[in-house]
Amino acid sequence: MLTGRGVLGDLDDALKSHASIHIAEGEAVRKAVRVAVGEMQVACIDQDEKSTLVEAGNKLRTSPEALDSRLKQCRPPQARSWTKEHRIIAAAAWLAASA
Repeated sequence: MLTGRGVLGDLDDALKSHASIHIAEGEAVRKAVRVAVGEMQVACIDQDEKSTLVEAGNKLRTSPEALDSRLKQCRPPQARSWTKEHRIIAAAAWLAASA
């Protein structure tokens, strides 16, 4: 799950602002991952982090809160932590696999 934190316009304009440089860097990383995954012939979907639990909940006919609660119970035994970000990634992986 690669999260976009902003919208990048023209690269020359982005390089004039320190904050925009970070947006450009993030976009470059996301593009590199997409290319690498594509070359390995692995299916890749763009999934917005904020709507992942909503979309997965809709497919499973449950609320995002109920889905997150259920995902909390699915923590892998070897995982030291199971943060909301981990649960969102698990939901995104399920959405990608079910697409």
